[in-house]
Amino acid sequence: MIRCSSRLVDGEELEIANRYFQSIDHLAMFLDYVNLRVGERDHAIAISRRNFRRGVTFEAPRRSLVTALQYEVFDDLLIGNFMKTTLHGKWPESGLHPEFSPYVAKYADNGRARTTEELRAYFAEYRRRTGAFAFLRHRFATRASQVVRSALEVDSPAYRLARRAYWMLRSQG
Repeated sequence: MIRCSSRLVDGEELEIANRYFQSIDHLAMFLDYVNLRVGERDHAIAISRRNFRRGVTFEAPRRSLVTALQYEVFDDLLIGNFMKTTLHGKWPESGLHPEFSPYVAKYADNGRARTTEELRAYFAEYRRRTGAFAFLRHRFATRASQVVRSALEVDSPAYRLARRAYWMLRSQG
C-alpha cells in the first residue's frame, strides 16, 4: 500500500519550494510571501523582507506540487486550473497578472530567466529577434492593457469597447 503524505516533507521538498520561488527576483518587488497548502498544512515561503502585506496561497496535491517545482513547470499548475489559489492583501483586479504569472510561467519556467540580469538578456534577445518596433509595439500593448484592466470594471460598457478596439487593432497588426 502506498501512503501519500498530506504535507511537504520538512527537508528536501520544502527546500525545493523555497529555492524555486526565492530565485525569481521580480517576485520580491511586489510579493511578501507564497504559502503552499498541502492537505491541512501551510508552508509559508518569505519572498520579501517587508511585512507580510501581500501574499498568495496555492493549494494542490503534494505530488503534483512537488513535481511542478522540481521540474520548474509551475505554469502547468497555473494554466491547468489544477490548484486552488487564494490572494491575500491588496492585489490588482487582474489578480496574478501581470506581476506573478508572466514572471513565473513565461520568463522563469519557459525562458529560464529568473534574475534581473537574466531578464535583461531575455528581453534583449527578444528585441533582437523581433526588431525594435515590434518589441515596442508589444510593450505598449501590454502596458495599455494593464492600464485599462486596472481602471475599468470588467463588465462595464467602456471595458467592452476598449476590448473590442484592442482586438480590432491587434488583428490589423
